Amino acid sequence: MSIGAASVLLGLTFLGISSNQAQASSTENSAVDSEKINKNDVETQKGTDNGQNKDEVENTANQALIASTKNTTNANDNIVKDGTAITNVPSDSSIKYNFSISAKDKKTGQIEEVVAPKPHHNNEAVLVKGNTENPAVHFELTNISDQDQFIGNSEWGTNKDPNKFNDDEAQLYLNAWSSLDHTLVFNGKEAPILNFVKDGQVIKENALPVYFVKRDNNGNEHWYTYENMLNQFGEGAIKSSRKVGFKGIIPAKTTAELTVPLDFNPNGRSDNEISLLSWDTGSINVTTLQKVWAKDEISNDPIHLVTRNSDGSYTEVPDEAEFSNILPKAGDLVTVTNSNNPLDPNEQVLFVGGNYKISLNEIQNVIKNFGYSVNPQPNNFDQTIQNYYYSTKAGLIVTKNNSSESAIQNNKDRSSMPFFYVEVHKILNTKDSTFEQGSAQASNWTIQDNIESVYNVEKPIKVSNGYAFENVLGDLNNVQIVSLKNKDGNTVSTIDGNTPAGTYTITLGYRLNGSNNKKMFITNTAKIVITPKPVQPTQPTAPGNPTTPVKPTSPVQPTLPSTTDDNNQNVVPKPETPVVPDDQGENTSQNNEEQSNSQTSEENVAPKPEKVNEDKKASSKSTVKSQLAKVATAHVKSQKLAVSAVNGKSKVANDKQTLPETGEKQNGLAILGLAAVLFATLFGLGAKRRQK
Repeated sequence: MSIGAASVLLGLTFLGISSNQAQASSTENSAVDSEKINKNDVETQKGTDNGQNKDEVENTANQALIASTKNTTNANDNIVKDGTAITNVPSDSSIKYNFSISAKDKKTGQIEEVVAPKPHHNNEAVLVKGNTENPAVHFELTNISDQDQFIGNSEWGTNKDPNKFNDDEAQLYLNAWSSLDHTLVFNGKEAPILNFVKDGQVIKENALPVYFVKRDNNGNEHWYTYENMLNQFGEGAIKSSRKVGFKGIIPAKTTAELTVPLDFNPNGRSDNEISLLSWDTGSINVTTLQKVWAKDEISNDPIHLVTRNSDGSYTEVPDEAEFSNILPKAGDLVTVTNSNNPLDPNEQVLFVGGNYKISLNEIQNVIKNFGYSVNPQPNNFDQTIQNYYYSTKAGLIVTKNNSSESAIQNNKDRSSMPFFYVEVHKILNTKDSTFEQGSAQASNWTIQDNIESVYNVEKPIKVSNGYAFENVLGDLNNVQIVSLKNKDGNTVSTIDGNTPAGTYTITLGYRLNGSNNKKMFITNTAKIVITPKPVQPTQPTAPGNPTTPVKPTSPVQPTLPSTTDDNNQNVVPKPETPVVPDDQGENTSQNNEEQSNSQTSEENVAPKPEKVNEDKKASSKSTVKSQLAKVATAHVKSQKLAVSAVNGKSKVANDKQTLPETGEKQNGLAILGLAAVLFATLFGLGAKRRQK
């Protein structure tokens, strides 16, 4: 359920909209508390103001005491005489009178006063509680004669008992003719004072005693001084008194000025009358008001959006912070319809008991783009209401969204700052969605993936302050796409399996209650996120366990190359000794075992050629063949040794793992070369011998 209008002051409650009434629009009627007020009646109240000239009314926003511009005063006419007699005051035109109400302005410190009217007239005043300090009533009797004058009808100055004769005092009345609870009372905490004043100077303080009246259980009145009343009955008795007075002698050319402090009655509801016990001295009618706000003070205040709870309280909408920045301010929307101040026809200040309205057109133009709406008209669901009306009744409670904390407390003293709020309904609820690019969900997307709910506002029920409405579920199929755009603001036709990855904004729309009114076409947005299709990762291989590197060994001195003998024993190869014929013609040679290491190069030089015979020649050839055979055999064994080393079969290679040093080990080519040199040498020797 939702109420048809909202309250709008912190601690102050609401009017709402009422049913159809004659002479007024059904959407703009109001109710103050439980009493309905016709709009035209409100306008009449504004215009009656007792004929007051609006152009002459000052700005009353910050005044303490406001006087009507039609008030009258003429001190020269305020003479106690026949036709304007004052009880217990001489009526021989020797006494001039005045009575008034005054207050100190809190801001300026100035004393503002409204005085007694001309005889047979009444004056009007408004006392503004929030701006006022030290309110008081005053009663003055001035002896304008050259002789002392006695006030009171009892014995001339000899009887000081105030109760010896009834009504023996000059008296000032405060609401003496009414039994109602009034908004002003005598102040029980501050004593009255009566001074004698001459030529504008106080010549005597507390010059005469002052008395208050108290009625007994039989209705009889008894007079007591302030001290006696306070001591015997307490300050409550002073507050309930309706009369104050004095008696005694006033010297010539002297004024007796009585000042009685006033107080505000928190339980009072009725206006006040200040008068004299007189035949026709007139009166001052005083209305007391509490200022709520002035129009210029609330110009930048925000408008709060709320939804109504079933118990009549309110809750701020979730988007309150966002709306506060985009909604118009109160100064552009709020209008005082009845300030409750009869002396303020300009309606620039709202007082307790007054009324005002908030225009909804600009608000609706904003909130309809976020899924919200104000109330429809109770008798025409195709149109939104134009204004909400509000009163200043205490009792409003607004709770912060999703919180048990109360944003607005019940404000009994009505002194809190204003809180302007407007009741709304959430019509179109949207939701965001996320799909993987190319997925089945993206391929099958529809707008219902981004709709949470949709409502119509129907079934108005009349309540004390207007109408309550019910939110009824609407048809999701009636929601339509307004726009679909990518992050760059470019229009996208749809969402499907081919839609590129990115973020898209969709705006959806719904016609509230099926209305074709533009203000009732409610829209809201949602986000659609298309995530990139994930890349399939390759299966990683598990790394092997790391190994500790082998510490390198220091190189060792390689062994000398060797060959093997007939027994396959390794021997150090030595150069072959050439065969040299001896003196007997026999071929001789030295083998490796018999060769001395100390043999010089000169011993290896071939001898000079000599003549040999054929037998020697043949023997020489045989020797050469034998040497060549040995050389070949040595070469073969050397190759076997090398192969064995490569295959890891050599004991030397296996044991020492060493590398040969350059020039120390004979290889096959070196042996063949040596053999070739030896053969050439022998061949040369043979040729020389033949020549010899």
